[in-house]
Formats: sequence, C-alpha cells, structure tokens
Amino acid sequence: MTFRLSCTLYAAVLLTGLLAVAPGADARGFRSADRILTPELLAVGESASVLSDLVGEPLSGPVPIPRLHVEQAMEQVLANWGDTQFRRALSTDFVDGDRLADTATLLVPRDAQVRVLGISNIDTLDQVLRRDEGPDDGDLLVSRVTLTAQTQVEFVDRTTGAFRLLRGTNDYVLLLRHRFEEVAQ
Repeated sequence: MTFRLSCTLYAAVLLTGLLAVAPGADARGFRSADRILTPELLAVGESASVLSDLVGEPLSGPVPIPRLHVEQAMEQVLANWGDTQFRRALSTDFVDGDRLADTATLLVPRDAQVRVLGISNIDTLDQVLRRDEGPDDGDLLVSRVTLTAQTQVEFVDRTTGAFRLLRGTNDYVLLLRHRFEEVAQ
C-alpha cells in the first residue's frame, strides 16, 4: 500500500514538474485577439448623424413599412455597388465605409452585377415622426429597419474567363424616410 501511494505521489510530482517546464504550455500563447472595429461610444448628450435623423416625436407603436419600400431601398443601395458612387449610399457612421467602397471598386470586376434573391426578417428598430413645416406641409416618418437579404454577385472571372456566381446572406440596417401619408394608409 505504501508502495502504491509513493508511486502515485511520485507520478503526480513528475507530471506537475513536466507541465511546469513544458515549452508552450502557457495558455496566452494560443490566442491572439484583434480589435473588432466598432463605432466610438457617444457621450451623454451627443448624437451621431444617424441618430440625429431619428430626432422627432416618438410614436405610440411602430407603423408598418410596406415590403415594397424596403425592397426598393435595398435595390437602390446595391445599384451603385462596385461603383464610385457606392460610398454615398452608406451612412457616415458606417465603420470603415471608405475602405469598403475602395475595396469594392478595386476588387470587383466592372461587369459585376449584384442581385437580391430574397429578403426576410424585416423588423423596425426605431421610428420617429418629424413635423415638416416646408412647402409640402407633410409629416416625415423616419424608420431604422433591419433585414436579412440573400444576394448573388454575378461576374466573369478575369483569370479563367468563366462565369461566376457568388451567393451570400447578409444582415442590413437601412434608414428609410417616407411621407407619413404614404405608409400610414
């Protein structure tokens, strides 16, 4: 019994010693963390440009945005994809918007087309009503809407000459502005 106990103790001490001096056993060496790019947090009282668009009278409940309006907005955003005008479709608060626009312009073949195959999970995040005192005298409904879109990029590969289709599913957040009378019917 003492022999078994001393062997077990000896094995435990040996194993502990090996683990203590084993190279690369430090857990910090196994991970590298890169910073995730996010917008800077706003101090109390400050507002970003998108948030300033959402200044107005809060509504008692969300006004449903017609699906057709959301589809048209997506088509409008993707119409300039791969073009120099693409950056204008992105919010000024979009993180690395210039880099995305430059990359799309440089890496995407000029003949590339983006098609929206389907839109799902449309949800209104925020909504306010702005009183317009201009010549139209109409109220403006400003809505921040999230959606999931299935898209397809179509182009001819420059190296192989083959026609390529790249499908993807992405989440989008759109800021929509409508005359209240258009959507409240």
